Amino acid sequence: MTTSPLVSIVVPTYNRIAWLRKALESALAQTYRNIEVIVSDNAASDEVAALVASYGDPRVRYRHNNGNIGALQNVLAAYRESRGDYVGTLHDDDIWEPTLVAELVPPLEADRQLVLAFADHWVIRSDDSIDPAASEWATRRWGRSELREGTHRPFYRLALVDRAIPIGACLVRRTAIDWHDVPDEVGTGYDMWIAYLASRDGAGAHYCPRRLLRYRWHSGAASASRNQQWRLFCYRRFISDERLGPIRSGLRRVAGASTTSLGLSLLREGRRHEAREAFRQGLTDAPEVRGLVGLVLTFLPGSAVRLAERVRRLRSTRGLRRATA
Repeated sequence: MTTSPLVSIVVPTYNRIAWLRKALESALAQTYRNIEVIVSDNAASDEVAALVASYGDPRVRYRHNNGNIGALQNVLAAYRESRGDYVGTLHDDDIWEPTLVAELVPPLEADRQLVLAFADHWVIRSDDSIDPAASEWATRRWGRSELREGTHRPFYRLALVDRAIPIGACLVRRTAIDWHDVPDEVGTGYDMWIAYLASRDGAGAHYCPRRLLRYRWHSGAASASRNQQWRLFCYRRFISDERLGPIRSGLRRVAGASTTSLGLSLLREGRRHEAREAFRQGLTDAPEVRGLVGLVLTFLPGSAVRLAERVRRLRSTRGLRRATA
């Protein structure tokens, strides 16, 4: 009898015990049973350790770092300790549908040249209810509404330009990734970097169009400008990689858009001169109205911050309207 491959489910967590409980319950409710669940606690919390122990399930293990080492190193430590043929990332505020692993393992087993399999996702509110309009918007926004089911090879455009692959709804072939090849500058953008490591050599990925993740949208603890800086570090490295030559123009375009977003974030934070330089760089990479408006705002009085917020919301508002039309 053929043994099902082991799947490692990495659950990075930091002081969100109520949401963590729901995430773990969704991991243990997987219809695919050959799993290990690694709860990587960046707070070394007795409460989290007790929660893990309360399940009495040998498939679940707890680890901590003897102190806060940052989100990136916390999740990398768990990836490096994983033993599965495949690795999935379940963030402590998200929820997996019961069949996520069962649906994503078979295509990877059927084609050993595939390095990952991924699915679509729902967007949920703080009370766990599904937001249908936001879910539809996300599917369209990240290019999955027109994406055909099946194998895509190469998939670096999907991964790095369209950013169609949600790390929380994805299984990665563990040996296909060098888990030590992740610079500190990546920060919480490790999802982008893992997509880069998986796709840069032209390997294949499988897409399942069903929504198998319940992604909880909320603002994070890190500043928006810091998140954008991590993203820009990644894009600059991607642009310099000769293996990604066929998508370099697309990478420049999204890097320009991210630089403009950084400028808007800096402007909202009152960092006017830094914002001005970001807008200028963004307009050089990829001219767009947002960047031009943002640059003008850096020369206006303090009320410009409120205007910047309105500019930032312009795209998302239009996207939601299209999704609900």
